[in-house]
Amino acid sequence: MLTLSEVNATTDSHDGDIFSDLHKDVYGFRPRNVTFESVEHFDAEYERLVKRLSEKLEQEKFEKAIRWSEFLDRIDTIKELVSNVDTVRALEILCDAEGIDAEERSFYGWESLEWKLGLQFGSIKQMIEGEL
Repeated sequence: MLTLSEVNATTDSHDGDIFSDLHKDVYGFRPRNVTFESVEHFDAEYERLVKRLSEKLEQEKFEKAIRWSEFLDRIDTIKELVSNVDTVRALEILCDAEGIDAEERSFYGWESLEWKLGLQFGSIKQMIEGEL
């Protein structure tokens, strides 16, 4: 049985360390007391982790797209409900609704709202600049 350290030594690489990093990216924690029957078994588990990470990233991309669409719908609804409101003011209203005060907004910018709504950082700024 090979530990991650022994995999590093056997393969003269840092593959065991990379495996640990991949495991953390996929599951949120590093593996403990993991052993492998052989280098080939390690390689198979490594490939399984790479595939799982790829699936996880695709799922996150899909979920962010849904959240972005919901965000745009909320902005459009605010613009419909409040007369003479541009996008920036609609964003300020949305921040207020989400409990993000002016002081926090002035310090963090739109990132507070992006964090709260699970949006891609920088996406609101890009949206605003695209409208100008």
